[in-house]
Amino acid sequence: MAQYMDLGMVAALAYGKAKARASEGWARDLEKVWDRSTGVLLKQKGFLGLRCLWCSDDSGEVIILGMWDTMAHRLAYEASVSKGVRGAFEETMQGPARRLKYIVVKKTAS
Repeated sequence: MAQYMDLGMVAALAYGKAKARASEGWARDLEKVWDRSTGVLLKQKGFLGLRCLWCSDDSGEVIILGMWDTMAHRLAYEASVSKGVRGAFEETMQGPARRLKYIVVKKTAS
């Protein structure tokens, strides 16, 4: 993933509650789906990378953050192979994740 978010990039968020009770457990759960999911993502035009975040208050709230160069590329992925990737990551969560897409409109100097 780019180490920065440039103007026009798309941040796609999926968030919810992990099945695991600790970050280490969620990391283990992610390992079970990581290779098959990232293998598909890395083949998608415009995909920049993926981050999985655990809430520091240990509430079990998690975010899966995907970065795309444009909304058009993100939507093309959504229309093609996203269902399988989404399903794999949702195996690690309690129910379906809420999914949102954001476009970077302002940033500080990088």
